[in-house]
Amino acid sequence: MYDLEVTQRHSMQSVIEAEICDLVTEFRTEIKSSNGTLTIRTTFILSVLNVLWCMIAGVRYAHDDPKLVKMLEKNFGMTKAQTFIDPVHSFPFLKKVFPKFLKTDYVSKVFEESHQYSQSLINERKMEGAYLQEPQNYIDCFLKKIEESKNDAKSVYTTENLQMMIEDFMQTGSTTSVGTLNYGVLFLTLNPKVQQRCQAEIDAVVPRHLVPTLDDIEKMPYFQATILETHRLGNIVPIPIPRVAPTNWTLRGYTIPKDTIIISNHYSVHMDEEYWGDPKTFRPDRFINDKGEFVQDKHVCQFGFGKRYCIGVTLTNSVIPIYIATLLQNFNFSVLPGTSPPTTDPELGVSLSPQEFSVHVTARP
Repeated sequence: MYDLEVTQRHSMQSVIEAEICDLVTEFRTEIKSSNGTLTIRTTFILSVLNVLWCMIAGVRYAHDDPKLVKMLEKNFGMTKAQTFIDPVHSFPFLKKVFPKFLKTDYVSKVFEESHQYSQSLINERKMEGAYLQEPQNYIDCFLKKIEESKNDAKSVYTTENLQMMIEDFMQTGSTTSVGTLNYGVLFLTLNPKVQQRCQAEIDAVVPRHLVPTLDDIEKMPYFQATILETHRLGNIVPIPIPRVAPTNWTLRGYTIPKDTIIISNHYSVHMDEEYWGDPKTFRPDRFINDKGEFVQDKHVCQFGFGKRYCIGVTLTNSVIPIYIATLLQNFNFSVLPGTSPPTTDPELGVSLSPQEFSVHVTARP
């Protein structure tokens, strides 16, 4: 149901543009008051949540709006809870062996609160009634599908599934996008020649007073390669949610029985020395062919595979390139004078993200 291209590409662009312009203003204010020092950790979270929320519910909030702050609290709560339930997804027996360590009561409380919150949002859109004639956002589109398939007992369009989709968007969509943005700033800081080459390409395509669009970015092969290399080396989701074999099947001579839990390892694919040669090196040129064109590589699987690939792919593919391109258009990022370069070792959690780090930021002339 990707009526979600739904909220139309130009509409998404306008929301992202408004958010990144606000973020650029915040950066300018921050570096002016801190002598150019910027600490990167939760820098992007409110902005990304706002874009996500506009896509889901058609609303954009001020960054100090209580509703946005509440969403942030739910996001952190769900992320923390997910840290404890992820092992159970892969190894269900752990729930019985380590109930206290896995904080079963805490997890249940967080998810019950999240269910109540998502239900209240659905109720608001139902009461407004726009979904019946002109759906305005993801919730509206899903509600319309529920209405259209209400006589189909096998329909996947149910209120329960809509609730789960909203909660998945809130957690995975924002967490992975923020982690990737943080890695983008980190890798560009540590690789000034890559940063300068990206800036030159952006300047050649987009006038300085305009925010880059997705159409603009399609004309920037090296920048696209840089974004893909950020996904590869960042390894935001090294081990995605497990799958289950729906039937008995055979793969390369191995028999996989029905209902077998299958765990894929994206990290091993992204860091395969035999394929990449130098997997620990940040090298966007690996995705540029002899003609200077950007070449997508199926071995970069940051969104997973098949019908159940990452639900946040639309958000990530829109937010990441536009945010990073706009930041490079306006700022230079470098290691803080007199300090060691920040580490690329990740902070472990539901997804990987850089450890908190500080950079020196200057406005470009």
